[in-house]
Amino acid sequence: MTGYPWTAWLWWIGGAVLGLLGLWLFYWSLLHDRSKGRRRCPKCWYNMSGTDSMTCSECGRTAKREKKLYKTKRHKRWALVSIGLLVAGHVTHTAPRIQRVGWLGAVPTTVLIMFAGSIDDFKSQAAYRVVDRLISIRMWPWQRSWLATKATRMLDGSPSAGKRAWAGHLLGLLGQDGSEATVAIPSLIAALSDENADVRANAAMALSIIPTEGSLAVPALIERLDDERGVRMWAASALGHHGRDARHALPHLIEMLEDPDEQIRIVVAEAVCAIADDPAPAFPALRRFLAHQSWGMRWRAANALLEAGPKAAPLVKDLVVTLKDPSQFVRVAAATALGGIGPEAEPARAELSLLLNDPVADVRDAAEQALDKIGEKP
Repeated sequence: MTGYPWTAWLWWIGGAVLGLLGLWLFYWSLLHDRSKGRRRCPKCWYNMSGTDSMTCSECGRTAKREKKLYKTKRHKRWALVSIGLLVAGHVTHTAPRIQRVGWLGAVPTTVLIMFAGSIDDFKSQAAYRVVDRLISIRMWPWQRSWLATKATRMLDGSPSAGKRAWAGHLLGLLGQDGSEATVAIPSLIAALSDENADVRANAAMALSIIPTEGSLAVPALIERLDDERGVRMWAASALGHHGRDARHALPHLIEMLEDPDEQIRIVVAEAVCAIADDPAPAFPALRRFLAHQSWGMRWRAANALLEAGPKAAPLVKDLVVTLKDPSQFVRVAAATALGGIGPEAEPARAELSLLLNDPVADVRDAAEQALDKIGEKP
C-alpha cells in the first residue's frame, strides 16, 4: 500500500462494498430460489404440489419430465445487475492504481502475468506499461514464482529474440524485490552467450540485480566486457554486484576506466570500488565525476566512494566540496561517504557541522551520523 494517499481507503472500502453486494445479488438471483421439494411450473413458477399433473393449471405449460418441476428459479435480469455491480466494485477498488498507472491498473495481476508472455519486444509500449504496473504493486509470492518460472521458460526456449530479451528484463524486475528469480540464474548465464545483443544485455542486467552467491556467473560476465556497449556496461555492473567474488575481473575493469563512454566509466568505477581491496585506480575517474555537471553522476560517484570505505581517504577534499552541492541527494551521499571513511575524514568536520543546519532533514541526519563516525576532535 506504500505510496497511496489515505483517501485510497475510501476507494478500497467502496469497491469492497459494491463487490460484496454484487456477490450476494449473484447468489440470490441464480441459487437462492430453489425448489426445496416443491413441484413448480418451470414457466410461471406456480406451486403444483397439490396435484400429480405435469400441466400447470395457471399457464397451461406441460413439463416434459418430472425433474423439470424441481428446477431452481433463475432471476437472469438481477444476475446481469449483479455482474455490473461486481465490475463496478472492481473498478472502484482499483481506482487508486488506475490513477497511478492508467487503465491497465484495472487488469487483475494474474491476468497481467498471463499476458506478459505474449509481449515480443521489451522496448514496446505494452512492455513499458506491464513493467510500470508490476513495479507499482505487491504481488503474492506464488504470483512472483509463477512469473519467474514463465520468464525462465521463455528465456530458455523461445525462438523469438524479442521474447528472450523481455524474459531477462522481467527477471531483473523480479530480482529487485525478492529471491524468486534466483532459479533463473543458470538460464541467465547461458543467455550471456545468446546471438542477440539485447538478450545478452538484459541477461547481464538481471544478473546485476538478482541476489547471487559465489562466482558462478563471473567467467561469463568477464567475457562480455568486450561486447557491445549496452552488454559490457551491464556486465561491469553485474561484476560489481558480485563484489569480492569478481576480483578476477579487476585487470579488465581497470583498463575500462579509460573507456570513451562516460556511462561505462562510472559503472566500471562503481564496480572497481565494490570489488577491489585497493580501489585507488578508480579514484581519478571518480574525482572527475564528483565535479560532473549532472547531479546524477555526482551522486553515483559519492555512493561509489561509500563502497570504498576508509580507502577513499585520498578523496576527502573532493567530497568536502561536494557537501555544498545544490542537490540534497548528492549532499546526503557525500556526507555518508565521509562517514564511511571514518577518522581520516577529519578535514571535513567543519563543513559537516554546517550541514547540521541544512533545511533538509535527511542531509542533517547524514551529517550527524558522519560526525559520529569520524569521532571526537583530537
